[in-house]
Amino acid sequence: VPCLFLQRSSSTSLVIFCHANAEDLKSVYPTAEYLRQALQCHVLVPEYPGYGACKGCPSSKGLNESVMAACLWAADFLSLQPQQIVIWGRSIGTGPAFHVASSGLAGGIVAISPFTSIQDVARDVAGNLGSLLSTGCSDWNNVEKMRGLTCPCVIVHGMRDEMIHYKHAVAIHEQGKNRRRLALMENVGHHDSSLLECAARAYHEFFL
Repeated sequence: VPCLFLQRSSSTSLVIFCHANAEDLKSVYPTAEYLRQALQCHVLVPEYPGYGACKGCPSSKGLNESVMAACLWAADFLSLQPQQIVIWGRSIGTGPAFHVASSGLAGGIVAISPFTSIQDVARDVAGNLGSLLSTGCSDWNNVEKMRGLTCPCVIVHGMRDEMIHYKHAVAIHEQGKNRRRLALMENVGHHDSSLLECAARAYHEFFL
């Protein structure tokens, strides 16, 4: 699995960042560097099949496997324990992030602009027809994963998100039984950089 790995000297913590749909390892580099500096930790970004230089066809299974492989690599080659790893996901990246976090391989998750399911997003955009057409295209159900999640979780969402309504974040947060925090940002859209900054502040307050 192609990955971007940025090291931080003397750090014993790792962020695995699951990027959004319109990104690849090249375009996400500034985000990874920002996280490395702001969080003072190692940052690992796995690529998804069908994205950038990674061969294959995009699928929820393929994305899950790429992020899972990154977690296993961190455990095997960096000798990190799950509590030293926090999974970050943005937009579509919250699908594999919740999937892997629910497996117990990470000590926490930060979800930026998450969705409850791909079917719910399609329904918001195109009504019941959109939900019908999207059936079977993704196995992600972040609400279901949240119900079984035991590690801490931070959720950040813009209230002016034009792609994924913030009600998705509220629904996910409400289903959790774990230690969790929801940050809703007024006048912030899906691609606003302030989402990342808010998530970084919450990470410091919640995980450190």
